[in-house]
Amino acid sequence: MATFIGIRTGGVLGAVIATLGIVLPSFIIILITAKCFEKFKDSKAVKGVMSGLKPAVVGMIGTAFLSVGVGAGYGLGL
Repeated sequence: MATFIGIRTGGVLGAVIATLGIVLPSFIIILITAKCFEKFKDSKAVKGVMSGLKPAVVGMIGTAFLSVGVGAGYGLGL
């Protein structure tokens, strides 16, 4: 959407700037988080948090899968 609006308002340069404006902040946050994780990955607290997050992420992916399946009309009987 940002690329489309950028190209409509500012041409190719507008599309590039709009796309970078959407993607770059998240990319920078991920890089900072990765650096911090690299420093503290051996910490007992971080290991505990990560072991708790794994089942939560699996549950969220499963819920999304079921939601898309039902929304697509497959009627999973739930």
